Amino acid sequence: MSLIATTAPTVVVTAALQRAGLDPLAYIVPDIAHDLRDATAMHLTEAVGTDLFLRIARDNTKEGSR
Repeated sequence: MSLIATTAPTVVVTAALQRAGLDPLAYIVPDIAHDLRDATAMHLTEAVGTDLFLRIARDNTKEGSR
């Protein structure tokens, strides 16, 4: 089994947010992972590299952090 297949979705999204210079604590990470899966037919590790990732992340911020 590859590392990609065993990496938790929240870990993938958290790392992607950090790479984008964003604070993962300001986002609802599980919701971002779920919405990305629903919106794309890609593996999560590929989906976080798309423009769609940042749009979905923006829609899943915690209240008061905007």
